[in-house]
Amino acid sequence: MPLTPATLAAARRLSAPAVAEVLREYYASVHRLAHGLAGRADVGAGIVRYVMHRSIAIIPTWQEEFQPENWFHHFTIITARRSIHHRPEPRADLLLGDTGVAPDPAYVAFIAALRALPQQQQEAFILHTCEHLGPRTSSLAMDCSTEAAGNHLRAGMQALQAVAGERYEVFVTRAANAYRRLTPPPDAILPRVQSIVRRRVWPKRIRRWVAWILLLGFIAGMAWVVYAYRDRVEI
Repeated sequence: MPLTPATLAAARRLSAPAVAEVLREYYASVHRLAHGLAGRADVGAGIVRYVMHRSIAIIPTWQEEFQPENWFHHFTIITARRSIHHRPEPRADLLLGDTGVAPDPAYVAFIAALRALPQQQQEAFILHTCEHLGPRTSSLAMDCSTEAAGNHLRAGMQALQAVAGERYEVFVTRAANAYRRLTPPPDAILPRVQSIVRRRVWPKRIRRWVAWILLLGFIAGMAWVVYAYRDRVEI
């Protein structure tokens, strides 16, 4: 269910329940995308953690017409780019899927070829074939024009088709299925979100309250000074 304007407005005020609802809404897609791009559980977890924590500082700046989905996709992409040097082992890549049997060497080569693509071609392929984003949404996530995103996608697909040959569609389906299984179970998302809110939102709210109390105390102190010395001022 899409977030309502009232929920987003409350989240901008750092209402803990509203912020939790925003994070819960986008946690699964951030988790899939982070792990799918990284190919490693440890790197993916670090990306998710950074994106979710950073969002707490960014949410109050969102405008009323802002689409949170675009921000979460884009910031996940940007964060994943910073971890590009942490490459997965070819036979331990998360997009191979945990099937319990030895991976098909041809499919291992396909995923290795995916990881060898230029970064934006790899991003375009995963956004399109795995996360199933449209051209406009993908371009916003990648911070480029729709035409450029389409060019990156076509170039990546052509390179992978050359590797996979007639098994291309089979391998694409296998990668998309492995990617989908990167989604955390629903009962695991809420506790993670609540932990982030406790650690990040409540301290910010407390600091705001302290700042208001100090400001009110200062105003009250100045008012007392004016009142206490009113006779001297009149003289």
